[in-house]
Parts: sequence; C-alpha cells; structure tokens
Amino acid sequence: MNKIISKIGVAFALFALLGSCSEENLAQDEEAYGRINFALNAGDTRAIDTSYDKDAFQVSVKQGNNTVVKPQPYSEMQDGVLVKVGSGYQAYAESCSETEAESANGGWGCVRYYGTSDLFSVTKDRAMRVELPCAIANAAVSVQTDDEIAFSAYQLTIQASDDIGRRLTFNASTEENTAYFNVAGSRTIQYTLTIGDYTLSQSFAIQPQHSYTLDVHKQTNEEITVSIGVTVDANVAEDTTEETYNPYV
Repeated sequence: MNKIISKIGVAFALFALLGSCSEENLAQDEEAYGRINFALNAGDTRAIDTSYDKDAFQVSVKQGNNTVVKPQPYSEMQDGVLVKVGSGYQAYAESCSETEAESANGGWGCVRYYGTSDLFSVTKDRAMRVELPCAIANAAVSVQTDDEIAFSAYQLTIQASDDIGRRLTFNASTEENTAYFNVAGSRTIQYTLTIGDYTLSQSFAIQPQHSYTLDVHKQTNEEITVSIGVTVDANVAEDTTEETYNPYV
C-alpha cells in the first residue's frame, strides 16, 4: 500500500514539475516578443495619378534575408504584429508587385507604390512604432495628338529597350490609355511612330515618379513634330522636341 502511495506521489510531483516548467517556458517566450505598430504613409503628390487604397497595401517584415512576417494587407495589421526580440529588422510595403505593375489593365500596367522602413530593433515588453514611407516606383507614358493625326490611322508603339516582349501600341482607340513601366534609377523607352508607309523611331530615358507625354501634332508645313513633355510634379514641366519629319513627301 505504501508503495502505491509512493508511486502516486512521484507521479503527481512529476506532473507538477512539468506543469511548472511549461508555465515558465511560456512566460519566457512571451517576454521574448515585442510588438510592431506600422505607420504607412503613401502621401506622395507627384505627377502620376496618386489615387490608392492604403489598406490594400501588402506589408511584410524581414530580418536579413529571413521573412519573419509574411505579406498581408495593411488593413489587417492595425493592432500590430508580434516578433521576437532582436535587431536588424526592416519592414516593406507595396501597393502591388512589380509583375502586376506592368501586367494589370490588359498589360498597360498600373501605378505602383513601394517603400521600406529604416532598420529597427525590437525590445521585449515594448511596442515599436515603425514608419513606412512609400513613393511611386514606376513611370507613366501617354500620348497626345491633334485631330488630324488622330484621324490619320497612326500607330505609336512603345517598349522598354530591355524588355522587347512587352510592346504597347497607341492609336485612335487606345490613345486615352496610360502605360506604366517599372524603373529603378533610369530606363530607356523606345517608340516607333507609323503614319502610312512612313515610320520614325526614337528613344528617351524615364525616371520613377515622372509622367511622360508624347505629343504628336502636324505643323502647317505638313511636318510632323513629336515632342515629349515631362511632368515632374504639379509645378515643374519640361518640353523636349525629339524629332520633326514630313511623312507626306
């Protein structure tokens, strides 16, 4: 009988010890985490249309090359996220992926916002506010013509010099469209204007957050002028004439 009682006592002691260890480990795990609260700011007022849904931005967190918080909508992160105590963290936000930025809207693309936070550390028992400033990461290209050009069955095809597989054509039915190109630093865009049997090919460089308008119009002497208007923001615009030629002679 005493042996049975002794065995039961040992079993209860082991159970209590394991329970105590589990509670202690849980407490230690809880202490090893800190909370990140994100403050996403995409208020970039540049030349490109800046309408966006901030809540739909995808936000993620990395520590070096390791993703510790997988991308999820900003709207679902209003209460913040818990990550382990540590340093070398960085948060990322984007309104869409680079692929979507050039494939949306039937291949014409869309505005893409992108931003990263400064490197930060997470401390236990503390909430960390992380600023996430975002800016437009691509460029917009559009076409403007006068009535005579619009009715001349013209075609103006554009493509990035490093991606000949993506060709977009402006004509009378698509001249209201806007083409978007991803660009990091600078990128070269090639265009070919075709009117009847005559063609004109040129290229120009684009930068992020800039809007480029290819203005095609006919002069009184039958010459066709292609000029590129570069809008940097609401107050700055540059017009650079690229080429003038007469397709009718």
